[in-house]
Amino acid sequence: MSTSVERQFKEHDQNGLWNGVFKKLKKAEDLSVIDNRLTTLEARKPENRNKNRYRDVNPYDHSRIILDVNNGCGDYINANLIEISKANRRYILTQGPLENTVGQFWQMVWEQNTMGIVMLNRIMEKGTVKCHQYWPPGSKHGYDEDLTFSDSGFKVVLLKEEENEHYIVRSLRLWNLNIDESRNVLHFQYTTWPDFGVPSSPHTFLNFLMAVRESGYLNNNVGPCIVHCSAGIGRSGTFCLVDSALVIVEKDWNMDVIDVESMLQDMRYYRMGLVQTPDQLRFSFLSIIDGGKQILSNPPPIKEDEIDTHTKRLFFKRNCEMPPMPPKRTTSLMPGDEFGNDLISENADSKVPSQKSQSDTTTTTTTTTTTTNTTVYKEKEHPNESEPQQNNITAQLSSSSSSSPQAPLSHNGQTVEYLLSVGSSTDPVNVATTGESDVDGYEYRRKIREERKRNTQKLIEDMKRKQRECELMRQRNRYLTPLYIGIVLALGGSLLLYRYYNNGNQQ
Repeated sequence: MSTSVERQFKEHDQNGLWNGVFKKLKKAEDLSVIDNRLTTLEARKPENRNKNRYRDVNPYDHSRIILDVNNGCGDYINANLIEISKANRRYILTQGPLENTVGQFWQMVWEQNTMGIVMLNRIMEKGTVKCHQYWPPGSKHGYDEDLTFSDSGFKVVLLKEEENEHYIVRSLRLWNLNIDESRNVLHFQYTTWPDFGVPSSPHTFLNFLMAVRESGYLNNNVGPCIVHCSAGIGRSGTFCLVDSALVIVEKDWNMDVIDVESMLQDMRYYRMGLVQTPDQLRFSFLSIIDGGKQILSNPPPIKEDEIDTHTKRLFFKRNCEMPPMPPKRTTSLMPGDEFGNDLISENADSKVPSQKSQSDTTTTTTTTTTTTNTTVYKEKEHPNESEPQQNNITAQLSSSSSSSPQAPLSHNGQTVEYLLSVGSSTDPVNVATTGESDVDGYEYRRKIREERKRNTQKLIEDMKRKQRECELMRQRNRYLTPLYIGIVLALGGSLLLYRYYNNGNQQ
């Protein structure tokens, strides 16, 4: 069954509504600017105009990043803080640094405690400089491994660079020379996203987004991640819209809670013009649908409190059907290996049966026959006396599912009880008491984790396969296009020569 986002996407696609939807969003943004009195006074000050890459892309005053003026460069930078409360996400969207604003860019990284930078453009695009080189290119490209910015007192060192098919990950070291301290910063650069365009496919983009997410630097436990392209509104807005929408899908496990247009309107309250073209808006829908399906194809996450409640319910249900356990005697399997917590089963309507002495359980496997009011222990010899006594424990564990949950395990004359802590260490659950229910719960969680790993691996393999197919198609087109052009030119030349000689013969 299709979701509301899919239905909306198909309606816009089939009826050619993307331009109209984009204009409607632009009109709503203009009304929001008027109603909320959103101003850009700081950006228009004469001393700050040369710090803006484009005259028509300015940060709103209410959400702009304010720098520490003690550095002597002023408090202005073309950047806004975007907050999406429902997704618990914060981003700093900014323009590609200019040559005269690189120092302030790294000052912002330091002051905002940013650990990750997402760059969605290249330095040169279509013969135009879209961003200044604000990190050291490194000896690999014939340059130094560090850059120093004396105006703001920062130095950046390139530690490592890893190239992938569609993006590059760089490990940088940022030094604050004013206080002689440093931090590590990860730099993610997506290299195949054209200006005013969209990536080749949602799969390549989602693969990049997954790499950024895995770093943990999009989370709220560190400073806001800095996202930029050239202007910091088109590609940057698309990245943040898709990421935050997929966070909500993961949180609610439902794609019907997503309203893409409403989310974009809320984001434009913090920075103007986010998602710059109708094609970028369409690509955002497509990526959210594709990413959402991949998320929902995996088993739903199990909340610890739900597991705890379910296990307790099974425990008490089974416990009321059988006599209570005697007080637990804490022993160890081997010297030094102890199980710490005590668990005493309580039942006001039953009496606690007497405990068996440890000598009665030496090198034997104990099975339990449970009646309504009493518990009778029966002993039988180990099937193979020549096997080590450690195998006795293995045999007892393998038969624990078929024996009574109250049957104690023995080793070297000592009773052994296994505890399974579910939820927290203060709420232990005794496997010997709960029997099959807790073991099944543990097995269920283990199977879920394995299933998730398999699904994730399959997803990554599918993405890589589709990327290879797209690359092969592009290479084939790159080789075939000149051939087609040559054939057309040859046919056209032949036709012209034919007409020329035909006209000459007629004359």
